[in-house]
Amino acid sequence: MAAATVAGITAMAGSTPAQACGYGAYIGQICIVAGNFCPEGTYNATGTIMAVNQDQALYSLLGTRYGGNQSQATFGLPNLTLRMPVGTQSSLAIATKRGTSTAQMGTANLPTHTHGATYSPQSATNPLSMTPTVAASQSTGNDKIPNAGDYLAVTIGSGTAQWPHYAAANAAGAMVPLGGVTSPISGTGTPVLTPTGAAAPTSPINIIPPQVGMNICIVGTGGGYYPVNPN
Repeated sequence: MAAATVAGITAMAGSTPAQACGYGAYIGQICIVAGNFCPEGTYNATGTIMAVNQDQALYSLLGTRYGGNQSQATFGLPNLTLRMPVGTQSSLAIATKRGTSTAQMGTANLPTHTHGATYSPQSATNPLSMTPTVAASQSTGNDKIPNAGDYLAVTIGSGTAQWPHYAAANAAGAMVPLGGVTSPISGTGTPVLTPTGAAAPTSPINIIPPQVGMNICIVGTGGGYYPVNPN
């Protein structure tokens, strides 16, 4: 930006610049800036490690909970790069990080469900075969006329005197099912489950909500008041 333009904007804004995150900002306060830099008096909240003597007031509020080493007189700023702040509770202490931008596919948390399946028992290499059999008794028959559940049996007499024990398909009379018929089926086949989805089983799932990138800044000594602990 040209120097003349900057001077013009400064003149319009007044001789006393506003505090970076508002006139009532406190040291350690977080604010969001739509521009491409954090204003004077603030630092980018990107996890930078600072020397304690760079900002003793901010260090007194943050300590080393966000990084740094007390024995080396350093402290860290919060790192909000690709993260969002949430309120604390007993299971989430201040400065604790949690969460991930992706989740791995797996069955641990998958609800119980079913898939459609198709069974194809016959193929060119594994044809299905069925061999029906009719059981016949080797004892002498008792019925001249077959009754439901009867078996084929040995007829009485010999030679031409034998009683016929079956009839042609077009013969008059009621048809009854014979007992002892079994139809064992042999063959091989493979049930086929219909696949759902296109991603590989180990593909991570993106769980990032809609977002827009902006600069997140933390107020330092030059940008706000030192907060008073009410407790």
